[in-house]
Amino acid sequence: MDFFTPYLLFCGSSTYSLVQNMESMGWVSFWQGFFIDPHSIFNVFLIVYVVFLPFVALLSILASFSLGRKLGAIAVVLWLLPGFLSINGINIISADVPDSFIVNDGSMYVGETRSTLYNVFVVFLLGWSITTLFVHFFKIKKGFKESYDHLWYTLGLAVAVIFVVDSNTSYYRVELAESEKNISKILSLTLNQLNYTHSICLKQKDKLISYGISKDFCDWAIKAKFDYFWLSEDKSFTRHFKSKSDLDNLVPRNRLSDISKFNNYICKSDTESSHCNLLSFEFGRFSENSNWPKSRYALAIAPLNKALSIYWEESSKKNKKLKEVENAPNSKWFFYMILGFIAGGKVANSSRNLAGDPKPIFRYWIKYLYTNLYKIFQYFTFLTLSGIWRVKNWSKRNSVQ
Repeated sequence: MDFFTPYLLFCGSSTYSLVQNMESMGWVSFWQGFFIDPHSIFNVFLIVYVVFLPFVALLSILASFSLGRKLGAIAVVLWLLPGFLSINGINIISADVPDSFIVNDGSMYVGETRSTLYNVFVVFLLGWSITTLFVHFFKIKKGFKESYDHLWYTLGLAVAVIFVVDSNTSYYRVELAESEKNISKILSLTLNQLNYTHSICLKQKDKLISYGISKDFCDWAIKAKFDYFWLSEDKSFTRHFKSKSDLDNLVPRNRLSDISKFNNYICKSDTESSHCNLLSFEFGRFSENSNWPKSRYALAIAPLNKALSIYWEESSKKNKKLKEVENAPNSKWFFYMILGFIAGGKVANSSRNLAGDPKPIFRYWIKYLYTNLYKIFQYFTFLTLSGIWRVKNWSKRNSVQ
């Protein structure tokens, strides 16, 4: 059974890279409730790969024979060579087991280099084989190559899209950092003003009430203080769980009158007026008071909260775009797999031109293989079952830790 070892190592290494990118894209998940079970998903895709590889091998051998008997014989020898060398103790294919397997949606990790090359080799060979056989069976001599070039050159435009996506990464990071900076300044300024408001409530609550401010204004100020405290302590967490409407509700409209009276009371006080300050343009421009450049505030929570809602929403959008960009490596991995398949078809056109016109004798062999398809299926089923039998032993030795 040593004959199958290099092919199983090839399939296993390729599966690691494939499953890693599928998991990072969120297409599969190793989470089984509260537990992680990587073996179940990995073994399924490993078995699929073990079945798929002989199919690719058969197509490539048939495509090689369609170009010439010598090339077909070389293809057979190359496919069997790793197995025969393994029997004699020479392993030309080694397992490429990653040092770590990241179970996280959008991890940006695309797997090890060698396992990725294995996948590229398979999709390239599949594209080459299918295109070669297609051209041969339908006796296509002219027009197909030129038509295929349209697809090939069009894919070149995708490179421009990838360039734009990669270029936007630094831009989104800078913009997100700027929004975070403004959010931090707003939260810090608002929290300081609420702390001051709380201290005034403790000392002069009766005077505030006599000035026409609602009795429960101080209770609201204490609650708002704790709300803003939690926002300032954990911005990233709350951004995912608070919407813009939740932030708007932190300052109900029925409190605007009390806030205005509180500002008038403090700013007209001989002892407390030093705590009244003008509001900077970057935050004051969100005020509903048209006279805000000249207005002084002891508690500017109304315009500051409106500015917070706007910057918070901008930050959420930029954070979402940044995550989309961060997922780009995994998306590009699958794009390059498709590109490898198309590249195989492009090379197939050149191979056909080098080999000359299709040989009629090959169609006879294809017809023979078609009539004996059941026997061929039995043979590959035997190979597959034998390989699956080896999967469990191999996966135990090379399982994800």
